[in-house]
Amino acid sequence: MIKGYGSHQPALRALALFTPITSVIEFGGGTHSTNLFLDRTAYPDLRSLATFESKESWAHDLECDDERHTVILEPADRFVYASAGMTADFIFIDCAPMRIRFDILRIALKLASIAAIHDCGESDVTGVTTPRYIKTFNSIVQTVVVSETMDLSELEIHG
Repeated sequence: MIKGYGSHQPALRALALFTPITSVIEFGGGTHSTNLFLDRTAYPDLRSLATFESKESWAHDLECDDERHTVILEPADRFVYASAGMTADFIFIDCAPMRIRFDILRIALKLASIAAIHDCGESDVTGVTTPRYIKTFNSIVQTVVVSETMDLSELEIHG
């Protein structure tokens, strides 16, 4: 299992096996998540990925020739405003600072049917929102998945 910056990968891989994901909005890009979403073997149904990033050098590193991917450079405190009106199948939240993650989490399930936040526990999430369904992965994976419409009880890490 991957530890550290890529610790969320097992949860993201499990989600792609659990339900078809055609569109993702990612708040806080990174080589471990952005590249995984764009990997056609991991996310075979993906048609669009919008990555919000606040650091110009990091955003530049995430740019690629994949027509499915758009990088949106914005200050992190404008992510919620800049994403207004967008929709996706899945929202992934892994930006800094942590308070911005919680601001995004408050609106995430208005943008998508499923959302996940990295580097958090269930009590962190339920302190911000009370989703109908919640799946928490262990302290190594450090990822919480939430939904209002999809029962997540069968969402499991494989392998």
